[in-house]
Amino acid sequence: MAKKKGFTLVEMLIVVSILGLLLPAFFAIVYGLFRQQIQLINLQKVKEGGDFSRRIITNTIRNNAVEIISDCSGASLPATTTKICFKDGAGYLFGYFITSEATPRLASYSAVLVDPVYLVDTTSSFPMVIPETPPAVFSKIDSNTVQFVYDIQSVPKVDYLVPQKMSYQFYVNLHK
Repeated sequence: MAKKKGFTLVEMLIVVSILGLLLPAFFAIVYGLFRQQIQLINLQKVKEGGDFSRRIITNTIRNNAVEIISDCSGASLPATTTKICFKDGAGYLFGYFITSEATPRLASYSAVLVDPVYLVDTTSSFPMVIPETPPAVFSKIDSNTVQFVYDIQSVPKVDYLVPQKMSYQFYVNLHK
């Protein structure tokens, strides 16, 4: 009697059952790594947005501000509690504020602009907001120094992603 080459039914069942046990574990690991990578990319984008807003604020104040106007008198800003204004060399007002909309955003105001410029935007492909808690603080420390404290948070477009948040606190000195 000639020996038949191949696998027996028992051997095939064992291989299929082992694969049935290993594949779900493998896919769970790959899915977890994929999800962590997406969250890391989101955190990196939040950091880029926060660093961008910090650089814009710092450079604009250092290069243009000659006086701090903490109550923003004379500026036509929307009703908001978090704001700070400055006077530039030509006597124009400019400043920064947190909008009091349903989705709060960090915005820049200038007397020479028609509309505010949003430094943290909710309409982009990667929306970010300024969360209401903890509240943002823009305060005058002394005649040459202001303090900015705010958080930036991502707004995930899908439910399975966790919002990423970064806190920013920095001081800016005027160069007179």
